[in-house]
Amino acid sequence: MAASYGPGMVPAPDVHYVRNGDVRLAWNTVGSGQDVLLVPGLFSNVEVVWEHEITRRVIEFVAGHARQVAFDKRGMGLSDRLERAPSLEDHVSDVLTIMDAAEIERAALIGVSEGGAISQAVAARHPDRVERLVLANAVPGVRILEEFRGSHARVNFVVTADQRDAERFLGPLTEQFLVFCDPD
Repeated sequence: MAASYGPGMVPAPDVHYVRNGDVRLAWNTVGSGQDVLLVPGLFSNVEVVWEHEITRRVIEFVAGHARQVAFDKRGMGLSDRLERAPSLEDHVSDVLTIMDAAEIERAALIGVSEGGAISQAVAARHPDRVERLVLANAVPGVRILEEFRGSHARVNFVVTADQRDAERFLGPLTEQFLVFCDPD
C-alpha cells in the first residue's frame, strides 16, 4: 500500500520496474489526463521524493491536471546500479522504455537540469513521441540544436529574464529559440 504524506494529500504511488536491456528502471505514475513525463536531473528517487514537502506539492499540483510519470535514471534511486557511466543514447532509450511501459504514445517532457539535455535529445530524435518540451534549469546544447533544425519538432527552448545571458549561450540563435520574460 502506498504511503500518504499529509492530510488530504495525494498518496505516494506504487513503484513499478521495467527492463531496458540488462538494466532495471524504477518508475511511477500519479494523476490522470494528459501525459507528462518528468526527466530528472543528476539525482532522483521516485520513492524518497514524496518526503520533500515542496517537491510533493508540485507533484500533487501536476497530478491534479495531468498524469505525471516519473522515473529514476539508471544508476540513481531505485534503478539498478551501473558499472559504467551511461551515454546520452542510453538515457534516450530509457525514456522511450519508460514511455512504452506507461503506455504513452506522446507526452509533454519536463527536463530538469541534466534531464533537459536528455529531453532535448528525445524530442530531436523522436519528435513523434513528444507533445511539448519544458526545460527547467537547462540550456539547449549546440549538437541538439543542430538536430532540431532537421526535425519537425515544435519547441520553445528557454525561458529567461535576461536576454544578455541567453545571447551569451546561443549567440545568433537567440531570437529563434528563446522566450523572454519581464522580471517585473
